[in-house]
Amino acid sequence: MGYDLFPRTTGSRKILESFPRVQRQAPARIHDLIVLLAKCVEFEGELENLEEDCRRLTVFAVGSRYPDDLFEPSREDAMGMVEAAKRVREQVLKHLPVRMD
Repeated sequence: MGYDLFPRTTGSRKILESFPRVQRQAPARIHDLIVLLAKCVEFEGELENLEEDCRRLTVFAVGSRYPDDLFEPSREDAMGMVEAAKRVREQVLKHLPVRMD
């Protein structure tokens, strides 16, 4: 049974891209979550604790986008990626301003 992890990694990428925009900065146009995280850390150092999650998500993003017989994540891997994506989302959203219209 395969696990499609690409949507989780894409969601994490989009949330990381949103942080520099709020700071009125252009986000990096790249799929490497470590590079995107580094841009976020420039504005909020506390996000640095997401490095390992972003590193793992980046590896799985490539593997899940271009699956082959050598890349078949286990259920544990898939659940770990879901949890990593949740941590990225929660931590970044915690530092974004709340908009009340």
